[in-house]
Amino acid sequence: MKNINNKGIALYLVLAVLLIVIIFANIVLSVISSQSRLTHHKVRRIQAYYAAQGGINAALEGLKANDTAWVPDPDTLPRTVTICRSGCNFTDHDLPAAINSISIRIGPINAALGMPVNATVNYDSD
Repeated sequence: MKNINNKGIALYLVLAVLLIVIIFANIVLSVISSQSRLTHHKVRRIQAYYAAQGGINAALEGLKANDTAWVPDPDTLPRTVTICRSGCNFTDHDLPAAINSISIRIGPINAALGMPVNATVNYDSD
């Protein structure tokens, strides 16, 4: 009869299982971290989109109301108006932290389009 020592095999088996668990945990953490970054970036893009929509709506309301801050002099078209937290044409302290500024371009008058209003948002994507 042979005397087989199984104590060494059990140690290798435990180490192999531990190594597999560590590798699996690293994969899961990597996927979670990647999804978190993607979600964070997507939230900022959505904030930028709605900030642009809000800027366009503000410009259209100002134009409808003949607000002198928005109504451009035909001689100065196209005109760009900027909305930011401070030091711009319009100040909005409630902008999300990711939004640096919203630039709204008004005009020039086009026979087919009337007076186009476009918005560009400067935001931090990181």
